[in-house]
Amino acid sequence: MLERVVAALAHIVGRGRVKLVRDDGPVQMLQVDLGPTGSAGALGLRDRTPRVGEYGLASNPPPGSVVIVLSLGGDRTEAVAIASHHQDSRFKDLLPGEAALYNGLTGAFVKMCADGKIRSHGDWIHDGALDVTGDVRDRSGSGGTTVHEIRASYNGHRHGDVQPGAGQTGTTDNPAA
Repeated sequence: MLERVVAALAHIVGRGRVKLVRDDGPVQMLQVDLGPTGSAGALGLRDRTPRVGEYGLASNPPPGSVVIVLSLGGDRTEAVAIASHHQDSRFKDLLPGEAALYNGLTGAFVKMCADGKIRSHGDWIHDGALDVTGDVRDRSGSGGTTVHEIRASYNGHRHGDVQPGAGQTGTTDNPAA
């Protein structure tokens, strides 16, 4: 009896490596390698291990990612993966209090920085309205200009030598940058 209790306690928390991910159902399912097989625990490969995560965040851990597996009551048939980590693509060098959402395979990220700024890398595709209360600046690494400045330039520009009909106008006296 005591041996069964000790064995159950030993199997409550485990660590494994992701082999495969199935991400098309209501719960993400993993195939996890829990280590060598054998009569003393028979770990090995475990199929259909549900992976639970935080609401509003989703990821698909690449093969080789480390996962922490909890086995309810020490029963490996009642296992669930609760955390994952991929060492090779981990986002590094965060300052205290900083947080990042990242794709370590492509390099895309959104980082909430200690200085209060949000930095990102990657192409943005946005579907829906974009309301901005501050300036929008392009080419900011080389000075750039804001949308507000472009609008002011456009509203204030004039053309000379305007001709009626299909004629051409002269160039503006205030071209946009």
